[in-house]
Amino acid sequence: MGTRTTVAVGQIAACILFMTFAGPASGGSRGSEFDLTLTPAAGGMEGVGTARPQDPVAMLFANPATLTQLSGTNAFTVGVSYAAPKIDASGLPTDLFGGPPGPAPLTGSFDGGSRIRELVAPHAAALQRFSPKLVAGIGFTAVSGLGSDFRDVPGVPNLLADLKLFGANMVLAYEVAAGVSIGGALVIGIGNLQAGLTESGAAVNNLGVSGNVGVTYDAGPLLLGAAYKAPHSIEYEHAIETAPDIFSDLTLEQAQEVQVGISTTARLWPNSIVEVDFRYKNWENADGYSSVWKDQYVVSLGGQHKLNTGFGGVFLRTGYSYGSRLTKNQRDLGTSFGEITQLKNPGPGPASLPVTPTLLQLVQATATAGIWRQGVSLGVGWEVPNTKLRVDMNTSYAFDGQQRFGRFETDSTIFTAGMGITWNF
Repeated sequence: MGTRTTVAVGQIAACILFMTFAGPASGGSRGSEFDLTLTPAAGGMEGVGTARPQDPVAMLFANPATLTQLSGTNAFTVGVSYAAPKIDASGLPTDLFGGPPGPAPLTGSFDGGSRIRELVAPHAAALQRFSPKLVAGIGFTAVSGLGSDFRDVPGVPNLLADLKLFGANMVLAYEVAAGVSIGGALVIGIGNLQAGLTESGAAVNNLGVSGNVGVTYDAGPLLLGAAYKAPHSIEYEHAIETAPDIFSDLTLEQAQEVQVGISTTARLWPNSIVEVDFRYKNWENADGYSSVWKDQYVVSLGGQHKLNTGFGGVFLRTGYSYGSRLTKNQRDLGTSFGEITQLKNPGPGPASLPVTPTLLQLVQATATAGIWRQGVSLGVGWEVPNTKLRVDMNTSYAFDGQQRFGRFETDSTIFTAGMGITWNF
């Protein structure tokens, strides 16, 4: 590796120190996952990038085969995103546990908002071309997150969900034939979880390892891409109090995913890109999440147009995404949350209480809320004249988050904004 690449890796290490003290936003129309919606350029195109991503972070975390699209020998990106989720929930007095012996724990009539309002997520990437056909890269970004805090809302237990999952990807891509590239990624996820269902839980962390594979095919006017993400499981030890002074483990698994993308190429439109991505997320087989979520389909459409001006190239971007309903109906809810089948009783009566479908409905409306069905985004990029530098900015708004769960209701939106700087050399 050359001197410049060594410097880039050092800068990534410095960013990791900052990452340790930052928290990502709640999940959007993709469950708890961000996909590419926070990255500097793809974030302005509502996260498309399975076929033709427009920034190095997106290359590393969407389809590993896209690394062969690197322009030049090296690229380095560093950036940060800001998110402002707004989650409101309300409900009627409800017996959560089916009336066990003793005074039944109830929610009262409640109406309030989550205290988690502002969050940040940094990201960085470094790519290196070793030959005309072989490209490698390393980077990190926020992969998944849930954020809601209803502990100050009268009438409900101490409901808290604070999940942060950062991914560090190491990727290798190779052009196996003219127009055909394959790639693979080693994914190391570092997660931190604080979860309270009836009582506030302690913050615990752990890591997990998984992999991604992908392929791209240049068909002339169109570029086709497909990728598979393996399930990514992390076990959080002693995460939830299930009886007085007894804490049980909770495993949360990011769903296995299949994604397909179709993008235009310069041979069709020299200065414009239109890409549509389709994602299937298998939440019904994902540990933990399968207790409250079902399989989901997400369709994203993104566009970019480049203006050649006297003060450098200017990129205009926009996007739209739509996700199918994620939350399970009451008839499909069980009597556990992951491995958790009982919880500490926060009031008088028995020491522990069983998990019930009604309790899981409250979890859907609060602890795992923030599920926005639709999202729109805008972005702009600027190639600084006489340099190898590009500055990208994006903003997005996700909405259509109003849902009813039995006697509970939730409504949520989120605003995000971010920027990044990319050097190609």
